[in-house]
Amino acid sequence: MFAKARNVVINGGSFATLNGSPFLLGWQILQERVVFGAIHDSVERFDPPKCHPRTRTQVLARIMDWIKVTPSSSRLLWLYGPVGAGKSAIAQSIAELCQAQGFAVAGFFFSRTTPKRNEATFLISTVAYQLASAIQGIQGEILRRIECDPGLVQRSLQTQFEKLIVEPLNQIYLESYHDGLPVVLILDGIDECNDPKVHSHLVTALVSALQHSASPIVIFMTSRPEKHIQLRFKDVFIRSITSEMDLQHDSAALADIHTFLCEKFAEIKQTHPLKKYIPAAWPPEEAITMIVQKSSGQFVYASTVVRYVQAIDYHPMQRLEIMLGLAPPPTSHSPFADLDELYFQVLTSVDDIKASLLVLGVLLLPGNQAIGKDAQPDMLDRLLKYQPGRTQLLLNKMASIVSYDSAKHPTIQLLHASLSDFLLDESRSNEFHVDLGNAHTALARGYLHLASEGHTSEEDEFPYDDLVRYHCLFIQHLWQASYSKQLIEDILAFDLAQVYPRFNSRRNAKYRASTDLLLLCRFVNDFFECITKSEVLRDVKEVSLHHQAGFDHHLRTLLKGYTAHTSLLDCLTLFSLYHDTPEDECRSTHILNCINAFLDPFAPLHIHRIDQEGIDVRGLLLLLETPAQGFGIVAQTNLKALEGYAYLICNFMRDLNRSIQFCATPEKYAQAAVRCLRLLCEPRDSAHHLEPSRIEDPMAKKYNSLLSYASILLSKAGPLDDLALFLSQNQIRGSLLRFRWCEGSVDVLQREMDRYLARKQGMSKVLYQFCIILWTLFLRCYFAIS
Repeated sequence: MFAKARNVVINGGSFATLNGSPFLLGWQILQERVVFGAIHDSVERFDPPKCHPRTRTQVLARIMDWIKVTPSSSRLLWLYGPVGAGKSAIAQSIAELCQAQGFAVAGFFFSRTTPKRNEATFLISTVAYQLASAIQGIQGEILRRIECDPGLVQRSLQTQFEKLIVEPLNQIYLESYHDGLPVVLILDGIDECNDPKVHSHLVTALVSALQHSASPIVIFMTSRPEKHIQLRFKDVFIRSITSEMDLQHDSAALADIHTFLCEKFAEIKQTHPLKKYIPAAWPPEEAITMIVQKSSGQFVYASTVVRYVQAIDYHPMQRLEIMLGLAPPPTSHSPFADLDELYFQVLTSVDDIKASLLVLGVLLLPGNQAIGKDAQPDMLDRLLKYQPGRTQLLLNKMASIVSYDSAKHPTIQLLHASLSDFLLDESRSNEFHVDLGNAHTALARGYLHLASEGHTSEEDEFPYDDLVRYHCLFIQHLWQASYSKQLIEDILAFDLAQVYPRFNSRRNAKYRASTDLLLLCRFVNDFFECITKSEVLRDVKEVSLHHQAGFDHHLRTLLKGYTAHTSLLDCLTLFSLYHDTPEDECRSTHILNCINAFLDPFAPLHIHRIDQEGIDVRGLLLLLETPAQGFGIVAQTNLKALEGYAYLICNFMRDLNRSIQFCATPEKYAQAAVRCLRLLCEPRDSAHHLEPSRIEDPMAKKYNSLLSYASILLSKAGPLDDLALFLSQNQIRGSLLRFRWCEGSVDVLQREMDRYLARKQGMSKVLYQFCIILWTLFLRCYFAIS
């Protein structure tokens, strides 16, 4: 090809005439292995991305300072960041800055979708070509080596780098042919090389070869933070002679993006064909702020917005509204096509995409639905029932869109706020669409599983606070879950009765008793409300019937210990009246005031003795310990939260098919009324001196509750001789005169007393007449037979 050629000029580079150089064969071999499109100023990369003026100034300054004063112990700088962070723009800007300052620059800009630029085969040849073009005296040394060994360009990366780059530079440096300025090699996007094994090998090869370099050569390398690349840079040997820069933690990124947007929008207002229709105040500052926040510090989002808005065939104001979600997107194209392509690239490379999308769905849950501190690989393995370590492997494949570094942040972080828009919009993400309902389903199953584990574990093995939190999160995610056969099976297998022992296990810890019982009651109530009303379960009657039967069985078992104590049976009867308390009054307050009176130290049966007999008074009747008063009642703010649980008990007590022998009957109402009236008649010195102005006195509140429930009990009471006899005595009438400060309640009670006696007498007359009729019929039959 070059036989007898003289004064040859090679187009495509900046070589001068070789003047009969004997290395034409070497030049031919080298040129055949050059990827011109990978060079920073190639035609193929025309108008390459680079940093906008007055942006990334701190990052560029740090890199340039490193290049100029690179210590011998750090010859390679690795800049890494998530997809769309602007790594290529920084690499391009560094190449141009170095070239402007007279530094020898050689680079290779990898591209995932461009042949030859997505492999490392031609990397060293391309770099060697650029150095031969930029540094006087080196071309002959490089070409001589190729001619002596034509197969050199096909050797290993390390061998090529040593023979074609390091050794020729050492030679001219030692011979003083070099001016001493840095020789800068820029390798952008090494993660876009299609063979992941090459990524790590390339780092090792370059670092090893640099050990033999006597020239001022430095290597600036960029990539996404792929896990295998991170691990290579954590190698003790490599870490000792390299430096790193994490672009994700650039503190000035948001301010730079704001500057970029302001200047680009100003440019649109000055140059767009429709500029006269654009107001001077456009766009509003809140719109720019929204874009900045959505960018999450990554320039790709802001660049996508600007490219879409500045299109000359459309109105910029309308296009910005589309990008902000204020107007519907067109059906003919996607405003975020460029951004979506990046996300497709990342997710397409993931092996186990179904499991990865589930992890992403969990991480995408918004606001108060998010799992917070549980967003850690080990915890997600437990929640999603993955084999230990599986979540970490999934995250490794998605390192350019999610990040987990426990040293920097305790939980997994999404690196792009716009990722949620992509994954949740099926028209954009297609097969990568994420259904948050599936994430809620998986978490509901996971937290239920953890809660069930905690019921059979000891406190030191399974912290109580975690158990409480898992129950709450199970309910929270169950409300939002999608239908799943496995979820239904898990809920049916859940034993609600096992919740009680663990919640009630710290009965000697008085400072926690109120909180524990409050949480227990809340969970039981929320559980029943969820399985009967949530969208996923309200039509699955099997679940609610199954757990109601289990709950009823547990209550009946619990109540067997109550039958020996009339005070407790009367307390149960009171609970059945929960629906009958006026809505403008605090139901729980009145009931618990009466229970406190039924079981206070003045009553024949002391509550501490009941507790010692193993009867779970607190678990059912909501009598809660406080450090100051022993057994008392919780604050009114907490009582309101217990009303749902009280409704459950009330409904149970009033349903004969469910409570059976414990059902509240007219006879039991009569017995409870007797106890209530007797308490009102017992002498209390404080009661003699109560005045209307002292209605807030605790004793006054208790008697007010007794007066109210005595009336309700009498209205439901059946015939009972003891009650009728007690009401016929004047003692009760006289005792009621003491409560003149509660005259309304006393009047109501007296009317109910009169009605009960009237009903009792009426029933007696009816019974007498019924008996006469039966006796008459008997006599007639007898005489007829005779």
